Amino acid sequence: VPCDSAAANNAAYKLPDFMKVITADETSAEYVSGAEDQIVSFNLTMPSDEIAVQKVLYNEEPLSADTDYTLIDNVLTLADSFMEALEPGSYTLTVVTNANTTLELNVRVLAAITFDFEDETMLIGSVKSMQDVVFSVVLGSDEDEVESVKLEDTEIEFIGAEKITIGADTLNKLHVGEYTVTVTTNLSYATFTIQVK
Repeated sequence: VPCDSAAANNAAYKLPDFMKVITADETSAEYVSGAEDQIVSFNLTMPSDEIAVQKVLYNEEPLSADTDYTLIDNVLTLADSFMEALEPGSYTLTVVTNANTTLELNVRVLAAITFDFEDETMLIGSVKSMQDVVFSVVLGSDEDEVESVKLEDTEIEFIGAEKITIGADTLNKLHVGEYTVTVTTNLSYATFTIQVK
């Protein structure tokens, strides 16, 4: 709840500087545009009982409490409606306390990416008997494009997002285990797993 009590503000200003600094467990979060059941929240730590959140700024303008965000038990949660209104990219929010100390929170909005596999059973195979994994990348934005495809740290060559092949020759060099494929675009990234038994 925003603090607007003059007495509380005076008490906050009289504290030593080190007791005015607000912190968070994590100061960065990611949000995939259009995906369901996502919560972007930050656990804030107040240095003393006199310090409280007064406002949250985006582009130097205050967000609306209870509409754009909620603050319950020092957990700041950004509303879905606020997050969905943001284009893919990186954003900074500033939390301002009643002692005029600030904390910057960074939010990265990712464009939605899905994969369309030619044969999903090829994602699981046996050592030295793996088949080609062929897939296309379905991008969530017309302005998005695939920049890189990596099998762990190995770059996979590709031309366009319509048909990407991770060849059996590459996969058959792998030992038993699970391997992550990361597709990075200019607006996002997504991963899937290949399992070698």
